Amino acid sequence: MLELLEEMDFTRGEIKVYEALLELGETTIGPISTKSGITPAKTYPILDKLLKKGLIARVRKDKTLYFSANNPERLLTYLDDKRFSIDEKKKQIEKELPRLKILQKESTPDTRVLQGLGGLKTFYEEHNRLLLKGKKVFKVFSFEDDWKKEEVKRFIQKQDAVRKELGIEVRVIANEKIKRYITKEEYKLVNIRFTKQDVPVGTVVSHNQIALMTWKGEPLIIVIDSKEIAGAYERFFDGLWEQAKK
Repeated sequence: MLELLEEMDFTRGEIKVYEALLELGETTIGPISTKSGITPAKTYPILDKLLKKGLIARVRKDKTLYFSANNPERLLTYLDDKRFSIDEKKKQIEKELPRLKILQKESTPDTRVLQGLGGLKTFYEEHNRLLLKGKKVFKVFSFEDDWKKEEVKRFIQKQDAVRKELGIEVRVIANEKIKRYITKEEYKLVNIRFTKQDVPVGTVVSHNQIALMTWKGEPLIIVIDSKEIAGAYERFFDGLWEQAKK
């Protein structure tokens, strides 16, 4: 529940207070603070946020404020509201795209540095669009030590699911040592082959673009748009793919 609500843009404080109200029923600030483990001073602004989201109710009795959780089904309508808002913003951006493309310089930078989870998502979205125009084969040299991190596993598996929906084949070359970190279930959506040879870990390759990724602390990705460099990496990948073992 915690992870799901966090993905819906709830803070941990909001989640704790909301769950406390679900368990307590109608009550005052004291019990809410005690149950959630959040100080009263911090609980009040959290309650205001939950009120604005329509997830709780507030009533005054004898000069005392009481709070209660609304029907949990409100979470579904809250998601519908967010989806509607996103759809409207998407329409606005689509209207602005022609103007923005005119403003954008025609020359694409040879190298870009993207940071954070948002940067990684941006790259994967761009790269998927690139692949959909060609052979629809995503080629990547797997992470090694980074693969042990749960957030890395979740992110990669979500991206694999997206590519499956788009009809993009995923080919992964990994050093044999990562076998201890993974299960077949975690790679069920991809075609993976193993090699004893050292490989450029966390590297995505295509015929005109490569990307070097690391997850040491904040995610970081360096994207190089170069047919010459990318071509060399892709030839290396394809040659090793033929030699590697399933």
